[in-house]
Amino acid sequence: EEEVDYFIEMISRVFPSIKLTREQIVFRFTGVRPLANSGSGKTTGQYSRDHHIEVLSGDWTNLSFPVYSLVGGKWTSFRAFSEQVTDKVLAFLGKSRQKYTTDLPIGGGRGYPRSEEDRKKHLESLAAWTGLDQTVLRPLFERYGTRAEAIANFIKRGTDEVLKSLPGYTRREIQFLVQYEKVRHLDDIVLRRTMLAMLGKLTKESIFELADILGESLGWDGVQRTAEAERTLRLLDDRHGVGF
Repeated sequence: EEEVDYFIEMISRVFPSIKLTREQIVFRFTGVRPLANSGSGKTTGQYSRDHHIEVLSGDWTNLSFPVYSLVGGKWTSFRAFSEQVTDKVLAFLGKSRQKYTTDLPIGGGRGYPRSEEDRKKHLESLAAWTGLDQTVLRPLFERYGTRAEAIANFIKRGTDEVLKSLPGYTRREIQFLVQYEKVRHLDDIVLRRTMLAMLGKLTKESIFELADILGESLGWDGVQRTAEAERTLRLLDDRHGVGF
């Protein structure tokens, strides 16, 4: 609760015109990451957020090679951090790096059209290729970037329908995520493969509707579908402050 107070106070200080109350919070989460101990910081705010590599030489480890420990780091800098570690390892081995990731797009960023005109042409081409309406394709493109093409091709190969409780999503889209994104539990979908929970789009009805779709794809019986739905409801309530 102290963290909630902190964020509400910070928002009112940085954005005085925005009036935020607890009742407007639709989702809560917390993450933990290690910060390097500088020895001089008295509060967490004084510790550096930068990542770095701790090196233990063979003299300390009784090994013929050093040990590199990765301290800190986060999603937005993981590739840069990886390259730095690789360079250290290669330098020890007397080799140089042959591959670079600076200009390597990830996932739906591959081939992503840069301008609005290019995006329009991309969607028109996708509509012509798949036979799907742009009202279906545009949300897919906004959510998945150029991976929308693979999802659209999957959708057109079966009978699809808009979800009753989540009209912005369709049955085949969810089935694609289950089949290709290693979904094993219902909370994989609502917490990690989509932004449904974080954006406050979930209802109790949508939880059970999604459980039925996953059940069809993963072979769950009625008992397991209900158990998955109830498990997800407990997670949302206990960990994320989402109660229905």
